[in-house]
Amino acid sequence: MDVPLGRGSGKSSPQPQTMRSYIELLTDCYQLLVLYFWRPGSGSSDLSRDKKLYFADPLLHTLALSGAPGLASDPAELVENLVALLRAVTPRDELADAFNDPSALHVWGTSSGGEIDFVCGSRRQAVAVEVAYQRSPDRRKAAALPKVFPGRPCIMVTRDALEWHERYVLVPAALFPWALA
Repeated sequence: MDVPLGRGSGKSSPQPQTMRSYIELLTDCYQLLVLYFWRPGSGSSDLSRDKKLYFADPLLHTLALSGAPGLASDPAELVENLVALLRAVTPRDELADAFNDPSALHVWGTSSGGEIDFVCGSRRQAVAVEVAYQRSPDRRKAAALPKVFPGRPCIMVTRDALEWHERYVLVPAALFPWALA
């Protein structure tokens, strides 16, 4: 993210603008939500790993993807983006850093190189949330969530499946905001 963007004119050096400065500006304006990977056994995020970015406005999401060659808006991506925003609810005293460093929302990197979309809440009471916006989501992934987070609630947000299992729940995306209340 620290690679300089743009070039100076003539013999001048490159402009100091970086992707990081653009992202920080957009997070300060509450237009981008930056999620960091959860560092197990620590009270901090893993700042050295890649980050996930979510748009605060679906219009920005659509515009950002519409201008990029080879990219198109995908309903599953929009649902994941919405789930990120719904789970980014932050206490008022931490609101200033809510989009730049959300303390109660992370991404989990699995040992096999995969990821769990969201780890929500405080570290001691975190809830795992995986978004699989499909008609027939892979229930093996839903069943694997409790193995990574034993004894904690595990939710898979789906397109239309509603199922209650002993160790995890499948909830349709349309019902997920209601379930948060």
